[in-house]
Amino acid sequence: MRVTANHLTFLRIILLPLPCFLLYGGPEAKLTALGIGSLLGLTDFLDGKLARRHGSTPLGAFLDPIADKIFIVALYTFLSHLGFLPLWVAGGVFIRELLVSSLRRKVPGALAVTWLAKMKTTIQMFVAALVVAIVTFPGHTFYFLLGAGVILVFGGILARLNLIKFLLVVFMALGLLLLSFLAIPQIVLILGSVALLVTWLSALDYLKIAFSSISLKDFLKVLPGALWPAVVLVFSSQAGSWWILIPLVVVLLFLREALLFFKKEKAQEIVPLVFFLLALLAMLTKELIPVYLIVSSVFLVFENISLFISARPTLFRRT
Repeated sequence: MRVTANHLTFLRIILLPLPCFLLYGGPEAKLTALGIGSLLGLTDFLDGKLARRHGSTPLGAFLDPIADKIFIVALYTFLSHLGFLPLWVAGGVFIRELLVSSLRRKVPGALAVTWLAKMKTTIQMFVAALVVAIVTFPGHTFYFLLGAGVILVFGGILARLNLIKFLLVVFMALGLLLLSFLAIPQIVLILGSVALLVTWLSALDYLKIAFSSISLKDFLKVLPGALWPAVVLVFSSQAGSWWILIPLVVVLLFLREALLFFKKEKAQEIVPLVFFLLALLAMLTKELIPVYLIVSSVFLVFENISLFISARPTLFRRT
């Protein structure tokens, strides 16, 4: 059987929980999580090559970007829960990703993907792996940063970047070496801030086009949906054993947003606002948080099933 791009994308999604849960083990388990996570990240590059070689399908065009987003949001949710990354870094990344995705449904025509936007996911994964390595093995921080710098420069050479972009990559690599003089918490804070900064810088072009194309009213309609996962993430310290529902809710929110491209109804714009307001209410009473997470999970599971059924004829259309 020929391995297709879709097979690799499905593999990336199915195996994603494995490295996330391994992060809760000892150093050996975390090292295994790094290895598996790196291999899963590599499938993103390989399925792109296979898609270009054999041709893309509607299902593949849908799955590849959403698989990347699910990979990042799940990973950053777990890293924030473990204290490896500040909560505001993960929340800031989630808000940007959902905001741009929501605006894509509102802005007439397609928003062009910039070079920085293409690099964004790679940098997010790169920072996550580096943070796990440094926190788990602090005595080898210099070597991790040196290796990361070498990988950056080598990647820039393989990508055949122009002079300005390549010099930027070299500057980043040198900056990583300078970080070795700082304490681990400071290094983590800087790396997380860089990931968040790149994430939002990559959104500037999208936001500029969106603000010139849609009304303030339409923008305010998508804002609760963009804030929804960040608010849910705040429940991490108060959810207790129900915390495991938080990554599920966050992943389902991103899947929902992707499926909404195939079914644009006004009724579904009210859903994020309602659940966003309910989340604010749940913040006032700790006992309501498990109830909120259960209701959100159940609702999103059934809504995503409904949206998938509606999108199925388009996703499985033969090209």
